[in-house]
Amino acid sequence: MTTAARTIDPVTLEIIRHRLTVINEEAALTMARASGSPIVNEAYDCNTVLLTAGGEAFVIGPFIPAHAAAVEGLVAFVRAHYADDPGIRPGDMFATNDPYVAAIHQHDLAVAAPIFADGRVVMWSGSVLHHIDVGSPVPGGVTVGARSIYEESIPLAPIRIVEDGRLRPDLEREFTIRSRFPGAASLDLRAQVSANLVQLDRVGELCARYGADLVESAVATLLDAAATRFRRRLEALPDGRWRAISFCEHDGVEDAVYAARLTMTKRGGELELDFTESSDQAPATVNVALPATRGYCMTTICVYLGYGSPWIPAAVWRSVRLRTRSGSLVDPVWPAGCATASNGGALTLRTALASCLSSLLDADEDESAFVMAPGIGSVEIQSVSGVRDTGEPFGAWLVDSSAVGGGAREGLDGISTCTTPHAQLLIPNVEVNELYNPILYRWRREWCDSGGPGEFRGGVGGEHSYVLHHAGGAVASSVFGHSVEQAGAAGLGGGEPGLPNAAAHIPEGGQPRYLDPLDRLEIAIGDTFAMYYGGGGGLGDPLDREPAAVEADVRDGLVSERAARESYGVVPEDAAATAALRAQIRRDRLGGREPAPVNGTPAPGRRLSRNLVARDGTIACRHCGTDLGADAKAGMVLQEQAAAQAWPKTATLGGANRFVLRRFHCPGCATQLETEVNLRSEPHVRSVEPL
Repeated sequence: MTTAARTIDPVTLEIIRHRLTVINEEAALTMARASGSPIVNEAYDCNTVLLTAGGEAFVIGPFIPAHAAAVEGLVAFVRAHYADDPGIRPGDMFATNDPYVAAIHQHDLAVAAPIFADGRVVMWSGSVLHHIDVGSPVPGGVTVGARSIYEESIPLAPIRIVEDGRLRPDLEREFTIRSRFPGAASLDLRAQVSANLVQLDRVGELCARYGADLVESAVATLLDAAATRFRRRLEALPDGRWRAISFCEHDGVEDAVYAARLTMTKRGGELELDFTESSDQAPATVNVALPATRGYCMTTICVYLGYGSPWIPAAVWRSVRLRTRSGSLVDPVWPAGCATASNGGALTLRTALASCLSSLLDADEDESAFVMAPGIGSVEIQSVSGVRDTGEPFGAWLVDSSAVGGGAREGLDGISTCTTPHAQLLIPNVEVNELYNPILYRWRREWCDSGGPGEFRGGVGGEHSYVLHHAGGAVASSVFGHSVEQAGAAGLGGGEPGLPNAAAHIPEGGQPRYLDPLDRLEIAIGDTFAMYYGGGGGLGDPLDREPAAVEADVRDGLVSERAARESYGVVPEDAAATAALRAQIRRDRLGGREPAPVNGTPAPGRRLSRNLVARDGTIACRHCGTDLGADAKAGMVLQEQAAAQAWPKTATLGGANRFVLRRFHCPGCATQLETEVNLRSEPHVRSVEPL
């Protein structure tokens, strides 16, 4: 095969590459259109993937890339345990929603099928789809208060659910009987089977036309080329070590804090992701098992380092080493629960990795144009269930809050009310949500001031509010997400985090109760529910933002006049007052001392970031040359603000008092060089270390 892979002509190679991509996308769209669930056919919480005969993902669909890792886990399990009994035959499909084998969390059913040609397996097809209810003690599948996976949805062990081309009714029932909506579960399962059949048929046609050997050789060539390209991409970037921390607060019972602590080391063409210092696993709910950890790491790497290249998971893993600690938040052991992994531990680790990868790019003058601060650290989701006034039962996940703020980029503000960068999720129109659920929206709009301040502002998130409409009584609801007591969207290069998420229940005639990150409630007729989606992180010192840009944000309703003054030092339409206010803020950063002037050109030394240079075994401010020492943050002027002061809605939650926003300023020129959200009791994170 190696010889064939080297000699395959480039035109045929491109034809096969494009054909495989189109086949996979056709399968993904088939699944979404066949589904009866708005979270799939409107929001696209699903994906498809093609894998090598050995189970390496090489083509992933357009929606949620992390689902590719789920199918990799399922194929690996089937090949390791089922090859002899029950065997792997043409017409078979295997399924599981076990997060310790494959799924991101139990709602995501993975279905994989071997693709045979010339009497052997040449590829695997796979589909993953979010099912609205897969069984648990509470409707919606997220048991706020669970202490193990046994109190969540019990996973379906890997089974051969399709045999000789026939969906087995006994095993289909084994899956659908767990759901409160078995009809929807059956339809969505069939949508997944249909997606796999599209892949089987189309890849079969491709092998019939070009020959199975040539198609396999093309895949091997593509993998080798993509791996080489990715390795060269790493080799061209500066070596170094970066650290970041991100938090997941509340496990559904106790308001404990779980941290994803990452040390990322890049040497030559190798990238090591070390999460071994992350917190011990939670009893349930927020953990992210190893298959999902791999999926979210792969996706984040592709977002930050994969532009201009095909996103091929197998190629990435040839140059990336992932280190975890068994029994931790990002590598739990059974029976730790994982019901909200997708917006719990998974997005927590993604934020830490996004910060480190952006810092890696920022260390290179040419690549710094691709720096992007993290978007929101978690997405708050709401499940609702009950009956309509007709007596018909309903249940759904409302995912409006996927319209979060994107992180700021070098030279550009973050995108507002966009999806998270790890997924191509959409949000249903309000009319669709009102059609499927007995609710009536009061509004859905952008949330002023939610974007992280910076020279380039983080994108703003959204907010919505609704009341019950044509409901047959009170509605049971769970809210689950994080980045509530603290801001999960980190700022970069002196930029500040966006606002945290928030959700509120307002009883008729009563006062709002802001909900815990994991919370249960009952919404009565006449009550109001409101949710606020966090903004993206900012990039650069907010005092360096052009006053005209701040004034435009005020006119557009993205920044309030109060925030213009407090965060940016801008008095709209008054240049003299703005200059005086900014000068005073800089003096305040240094305790009243007049700051040193900023140099016209960057200080000499090896670039570490837009703000720092390394020289003579120490780190200095890139703007004025002030020496900061080997641990740069230790040499900066620290201003610390309680989270409850920084973010008003957070102040109502008791756990917010543990968190602080730290601003680090150059002791010379007063430039805001770094920011950090951390526990009050924790020392600062040494963010950069040149190698």
